This record gives sequence, C-alpha cells and structure tokens, in this order.
Amino acid sequence: LPHAEFLARLRADVQASPHHSVLIIVWGFRDWFQSAAVKTAYTAYALDINTPVVLFDWPGNQGDGPTGYLASRRVATQSAPDLGRFLADVARETKAERVWLMGSSLGCQTICDAFKWLQSQPQLFDGVSKIDHVVLSAPDVSADAFDGKFASAISSLSNHLTAYVSSNDKA
Repeated sequence: LPHAEFLARLRADVQASPHHSVLIIVWGFRDWFQSAAVKTAYTAYALDINTPVVLFDWPGNQGDGPTGYLASRRVATQSAPDLGRFLADVARETKAERVWLMGSSLGCQTICDAFKWLQSQPQLFDGVSKIDHVVLSAPDVSADAFDGKFASAISSLSNHLTAYVSSNDKA
C-alpha cells in the first residue's frame, strides 16, 4: 500500500480496537521477511490482544557466521532512523492512545538506536503521546551500551520498559 493509505487503514483499525492501540514488532538476526511475517501473525494470535499488529521489517539476514552477524548489526543501526520515523508516523497519524513496541534479538538494537535517533529529533514527537510500552526480548544490546546510550532515550519517549534477559545469553 502507499504510505498514506496504509496509515489511513491502520488509523481505522486502531480506532476500532478496544484500547485504541497498535502493537509494532521488530524481529532480529537472520529473520527473512516471510518468517518474520509468520511469527508476527502467530504472536498476534497467541497474545489475543484485539489490536492491530504491525511488522517493522529490516534486512536482518545478512548471512551466516560472524561476517553475516556483523553486517546485520550495521544494518540494524542503519535501519533505526526508518523505525524512528515510522513510530512517529504511527503515533501521530493513527491517534493511537497506546503504541506498544516489541523486539527481539538484534531487532532490539534497531529499537534502541531508533530511540536514540528520535531523541535528537524532538519535533517528530511534539504533541504526540509517548510510546506506551517497550518490550525487549533477549536484546542483543550490551548492558554498558544500554545504560550509557539508550536507557535515557527510551525512558524519555516511553512510559514503560520491560526487558527479558538471561545472564548466560552468549549474544
């Protein structure tokens, strides 16, 4: 769909949902579009939250091994401004009362970088509600980088943050 038509249809779905909400999902490393779309549909079904669910897809599959991972990491960061603009567009154009954002793995890097970028673009969120809840699942973001670079950006633009992490996660 053209961007304006997509936002108009999403606005209608958001306004028809019980919480006037939308869930945006960002998957991680080595997720092809087709598998990300299927996982998004399954997540929407499993959560049963009666809200529109949108996939923000970024080219996270840049190949196998360390070279592919490093390339995916670069693309995750490069995709952040696109996610930031998309979040601002959705919040502004749909009039959603609640925007929920969920990411996993390297998709969390894209989310963190998007919030850092958005913090430098305050005009994009002027007059727009904060993101209601950010959920990071197995975030592929170092604790030091999160604390030093991203925590303040996320807290300034969102109401709640939940991170599911494991101390033995090799990533």
